[in-house]
Parts: sequence; C-alpha cells; structure tokens
Amino acid sequence: MIAFLRGRLDEKGEDHALIDVNGVGYLVFLSQKTLGQLPEIGSPLKIFTHLVHREDAMILYGFKTLEEKQMFLLLIGVSGVGSKTALSLLSSLEPGQIGAAALSERPEALICPGIGKKIAARIALELKEKLKDFETLFPEEGDRHEVEEALLALGYSPEEVYSFLASLPTGIEVEEAIRLALEGLRAK
Repeated sequence: MIAFLRGRLDEKGEDHALIDVNGVGYLVFLSQKTLGQLPEIGSPLKIFTHLVHREDAMILYGFKTLEEKQMFLLLIGVSGVGSKTALSLLSSLEPGQIGAAALSERPEALICPGIGKKIAARIALELKEKLKDFETLFPEEGDRHEVEEALLALGYSPEEVYSFLASLPTGIEVEEAIRLALEGLRAK
C-alpha cells in the first residue's frame, strides 16, 4: 500500500497530477478541490494516497488531507459508489460538509455534478451509519442539529449552515456555536 507520496509536482491535468518521487513519476487522480490547492509545477509537495487494484489496472488516488482520504474511503464503501463518484463529491464538498449532510439526514445537500437524488439518498443513509465510528470528526449530533435548526430559522441558506457546521469544533456548547456562526456568517 502506498500511504503518501512526497516529491515534486511535474504536471497537472484536468483530473490528475504527475508527481516525481526520486525520478519515478506517479500518476495520481485527485478531486478538483485538491487539484486547485496544488503548488506550482516543480514545487515540492506531499499527497496522501489510496491505491485501487483492479483486474486491469492499478489506480492511485490522492488527497491533500487525511480527512479527505478518510471520507473517500467511507464513500467508496457505500453500495453503488465508486472512486469517480467519490472524487466528484469531494470536488464539490468538503469532507465535513458531506458528513454533516449525512448526519443531519439532508441528502439534497449531497446533490452535485455526477450525483443525483437517488445516489445522494443512498450515500446519506449508508454514510450516517458509517460515521458513528468517526464521531470525533463531527460535533454531537443533537447539538449540531439544534445549531442547524437555529441558523436555518434565522434565514441562512443550507449551504452556509452546512459549511459552518463542517468547521464546528467538537464539544462546543450550542449557544457558543450559534454565536460563532452569527459572527462568521455576518462577516461573509
């Protein structure tokens, strides 16, 4: 298993990068978000990876953060979700936003290019169950739901609310979370 690559960015493509590691070029498929965060060609970088070994190919997927890799692994564990679908979702949403949408049972927040209502509903349902093992990544579900409802009632869009919830630290009181949200959302 190749856990990460540390080398020099040799080339960027529409959905991949070529990373030179001591003279060996690795073709790594990336989400659009990760591609957008890559340094200039020739710059050093580190990318976390996951190797998919199929009968006809070995494909390397890359991630800027361990959270993105972890969410990718959870997503490809959902029935009917392959690597390309998982990358498409990670190209549109942050891992925390995906988790927050699944935990709050809002599959409509997962609809994006390549992912329709049916697959979004399956992802939300199966991912919610899987995320129970990763509670430290997300705030307490009851508290998060209370904050979500309060912000939606104040007129903030679901996208703004999910984005905020994704950045919410664990163990924070509901009142403090709402105060932080109001400060942050007003500043935008």
